[in-house]
Order: sequence, then structure tokens, then C-alpha cells
Amino acid sequence: DKRFRPFGGLAQRTVGFVNEDRNGAGLEFTFQQKLAGRPGEALYERVPGGMKPVYDGSEIKPQPGYDIQTTLDINLQDGAEDALYKALVANDAQYGCAILMEVQTGEIKAVANLGKASDGTYKEDYNYAFADQGRTEPGSTFKLASMMALLEAHPEIQLDDIVDTGNGRMLIGGAVKTDSHGYGRITVQQVFEKSSNIGVAKLTHQYFSGNPMEYAGYLKKFGLPKPLGFQMAGEALPYIKDPKDRTWSRTSLTTMSIGYELKIAPLQTLAFYNAVANDGVKIQPIIVKQIKQADQVLEQFEAPVLSEKICSAETLRKLRAMMEGVVLHGTARAIQPKDYTIAGKTGTAWKFKNGRYTKTYSTSFCGYFPTDKPKYSCIVVIDSPSKGRIYGGDVAAPVFRDIADRCMARDQASQRPMLARVPAHRTPAPLVRAGVQDEIALVCQKIGLPAQTQATGGEEWVR
Repeated sequence: DKRFRPFGGLAQRTVGFVNEDRNGAGLEFTFQQKLAGRPGEALYERVPGGMKPVYDGSEIKPQPGYDIQTTLDINLQDGAEDALYKALVANDAQYGCAILMEVQTGEIKAVANLGKASDGTYKEDYNYAFADQGRTEPGSTFKLASMMALLEAHPEIQLDDIVDTGNGRMLIGGAVKTDSHGYGRITVQQVFEKSSNIGVAKLTHQYFSGNPMEYAGYLKKFGLPKPLGFQMAGEALPYIKDPKDRTWSRTSLTTMSIGYELKIAPLQTLAFYNAVANDGVKIQPIIVKQIKQADQVLEQFEAPVLSEKICSAETLRKLRAMMEGVVLHGTARAIQPKDYTIAGKTGTAWKFKNGRYTKTYSTSFCGYFPTDKPKYSCIVVIDSPSKGRIYGGDVAAPVFRDIADRCMARDQASQRPMLARVPAHRTPAPLVRAGVQDEIALVCQKIGLPAQTQATGGEEWVR
């Protein structure tokens, strides 16, 4: 009658619950019908001293519930929660989430959600990773979608083309756009690396202002206005408007291009980034791989393909170069590892409260690793940091790096051979002091050493 949590509070919100009113959240609520089984029925007769079963053939045997096997990796889940918790405490943030996914399979290996309680501690209170509570204006992580639309519509755009971003403040499409610094004349590659709002807005206005429906059409092609159809109940509905909407204005195009006037959940952003890592194939993330009864597999789940080709190969090449540049030279250069490579994009979005944008921020970093053969994609979102650090590269990106380090440390196949870093030198083979001649020869052969002994003749026992 009671379900136990052998791993305590680990992935608590993801595991979820079902209350007495049959409401709930997480996996337990979503798969309750599979997990619950069916109670039995039997007729009993009340007799002095107790009850006696009446065997009249109407008995219904109870049926045990099924088991669900998730895609979560306990060690990676623990690592993600630990890394997220430390960052939330260090930045005194309101909430945060982290999602780790395998690029090719779409299997979610870790999903952490932590929010600040009234007593100042952090608990898994809501599913910020994909539910309504985490659906926000993404800010600069959405610039990847804008650049993809630009490169698809105008493949003549090259990464070394020059964009004049001025002194950090510019009127574009009826709205003033600002950068944290004045970058002047920079390349398209640098526009992305430095996360220039002016650069992205200027390019979007230049190529799409005559037909904003074309821009909106590309966002639809990328699947961004639709929910993913995630296995767990409660996925947020993305809000991405187009020129037909009543709320569309002359400033909407350039404002959307840098991640405002739209809302999207972290998991939906991650699925889009994962498509870039997965050679353009966009897949639906999964968190349950099997439904079982004892050892019998009743249902097997694999990630459905949402789009076979989200964009052209040439666009992918350019996007990957820009994302790698963010970590090598741009806003996330502080997290660049020595032994592997990361590609991604930082995000820093103003929070909209009481009808206006405030000086509180939502920070994020989304990307994949290692870049040569992407195995994992990951997104980290930390909301409302309040210890002076406000940029995604300073707040969220280090959590991404921490999670990535833990993954790479476990993944022996992705590590470089350590022996290659040790200078080669010769060491004399050890001298075998005593033993049976044939056995010594066999052992030395197996381990690749010459059978050196002090034998003087053909005797069986040698020294």
C-alpha cells in the first residue's frame, strides 16, 4: 500500500507522488495506472472470533502493478543535483534546474529541480525543467534559433561577414537594443560569441523585416511553437507568436530574435540544441525506457524522431563553429576544459515583473560535449542570482562544466589514453628467481615478458 524511496530525496520531483485525491506530479502520477495494479475481491462471512472466507467462485485475485524503468543514471543524477545546489547557495538564487541527455538516444540521464523555500533552504518544489513554472523568456539561448533561420534563409551569410554593432546602443526596427559593451565592427561569428543583442537584431531586421512571416515560418519548421509530447504529464506549452497574432508589433521581430516576447521551457530549448549536436535530427526526449512485470518487458520506449533534418549540413557546420567559439573565445570561455571540448550558448534574460523588465535575471547555459563526437547535451538554468554575478557565463555555465566533468570522468571511451602523456622509457624486465621452467615460460608469455631465469641446464626446477 506504500511506495518507498530507496534513494531518499534523489530526483524527488521527477519520481513524483499521488495523493489521496488521485492528484499528483511526476512519474508516479503519469504512470499511476501502470504502477497501481488492481485490488482483489472476495466474500467473507462474519463468524464468532473473526471472519471466514466464503469460496463461491466469485473471488477476484489481486493483480500487482507493473514496474517502470527510467533512463536516469543514479550517479549522474546525484552529481547534477549536487552541482546545482552548490551554485544556488553560492549565488543566493531563487530556483534552478539542470537536464542532462544523451545526444543520439534522447535518454535523460539526470534532471534536477531546486527552489528556495521560505526558510532559505532549497527543495525540489516544482518541475522547473519542463513544466509551467520553468517556462520563461529564454534570452540569448534563443539566438541559436535566430541564427539558424538566418543561415537557412540566406546561406550566403558567412561567419566572417562584418556587422557594425556601434557603441552598445542602437535603434533597430523601432526599438532600442543594447549590448553590455560597445563592440563596434565585428564578424557574424563574434556576434554570436559575444552574444551581441545589436548584432543579432540587426541581422534579423536586415533579412526578415520585409517578410516577418518567413522568420516565424522557420521557427515552426524547427518545431519550437509545439510541445515535445514528453512522457511525463505537465509539459508547458511554448508561447511563440507570429505576425498574425494581435500582440504582434513592429518591434516584435527584433525583440523575439534575442529571446524576448516568447516563452519556452528548458527541456524544449535542450531538445532544439540537441538536434544541432545530433547532425540535425531532432528527437523527443524520453525518461522511461521500459514497463516491466518481473523480468518480462511489456513495453519498450525509444525516442521518436520529430524532424529528420532540422536544417542543412552547411548551416549545421556554421552553427557548431559559433557554439564552439562561445567557449573558446566568448562569453563562456571561463569554463573551457583542457581534456575535452564544449560547445554551447550562454543566456542572460531580464525578468519581467509587474508590467516592466527589472534588474533581476534568469541565467542559463545550453550546449553539448565533447564537440568532436557529441555524447551528451545539457541545459542549466539559474533564476534570480543575487550575489553580484548576473551573467549566464558566470552563474549557469560553471554548473554545466561541473556536470560535464563528472560525465567525462566516468566515460572511459571518451578519455584520451593517459599513457600517451608519459615519456617513454625502457625498464629492464624482472628476473624470475625460482619456479618450474614450463610454468615460468607460460606466465611470461601471457604478460608479454621474456622468460629470464638463472637456469644453467635443462632441469625442470630453475632458479
